[in-house]
Amino acid sequence: VVVTDNGNVGIITAQSVFSALQRAQTSVMQDALPISFTHLPDIDALDKGNVESMVSRTFTRASKKLKGDWQLRAIFKQSRKAGLRAKTEVHLHLNGSGKTIVAQASDWKVLRATKEACDTLEKEVQKRSERR
Repeated sequence: VVVTDNGNVGIITAQSVFSALQRAQTSVMQDALPISFTHLPDIDALDKGNVESMVSRTFTRASKKLKGDWQLRAIFKQSRKAGLRAKTEVHLHLNGSGKTIVAQASDWKVLRATKEACDTLEKEVQKRSERR
């Protein structure tokens, strides 16, 4: 509980502290990496931070395996809306050195679709790096 001279102001929960910390870490990571997010669904701050950090980790792993300057575009599309739910498609485009590596996944949950797309992109990067 936050208390001032005027009385109680608010309550700080563990989740609000965690969310603030994760937003700060994600914004620092995003500033340093060439990643762009398009049409990111309207999700809560905690899930948004998880999505952004998942994509950032995937890009960092991929750029270590590949040579040259690379950029990642994460494109989100929601379709087949059923009440409050919507199916989310995630497309990841890794561009660099005149090449493009693409991965996509879809699911009713944004986090699961993002994780599947990130896993697929990492597998594609692994295949390309083994060919060399």
